[in-house]
Amino acid sequence: MFSLSRTTTPAVYRYAAVIFMDVVAMLWFILSDIPRGTPHFIVCIFKNLTGYPCPACGTTRGLKFFFHLMPCEAFMMNPIAVLVGTAMVVVLIWSIRDLVVGQPSMFNVARKKIPWYLIVLIVIFLIFNEIWNINKGV
Repeated sequence: MFSLSRTTTPAVYRYAAVIFMDVVAMLWFILSDIPRGTPHFIVCIFKNLTGYPCPACGTTRGLKFFFHLMPCEAFMMNPIAVLVGTAMVVVLIWSIRDLVVGQPSMFNVARKKIPWYLIVLIVIFLIFNEIWNINKGV
């Protein structure tokens, strides 16, 4: 593998930090209970102030379903949960690959500027997700 010594590059520490945080978050979602109709404490500031759910409402509960291998329930809770859960798995695999191969391809991609049309698509997705969250009564 690799040793953490004076010759270790800063990229190795960055990848180790990304892998550690990703694994800890995944383990928390895997080991936590699945919300099954029990009332939960609402942490969302937007919902507490306006009474309406934000586009991200239900993502944490959805991630719990996703990492308990229940992707349909995760999608119904909030489609963002499936995207975030998939991204977490991809980032973990990509980070381990970059660490083993010794190429910082993930960080190189992360430094690139996001094209304007992708930002527009994300905003449209968030608007539709907000409408869906309001209609299903999250």
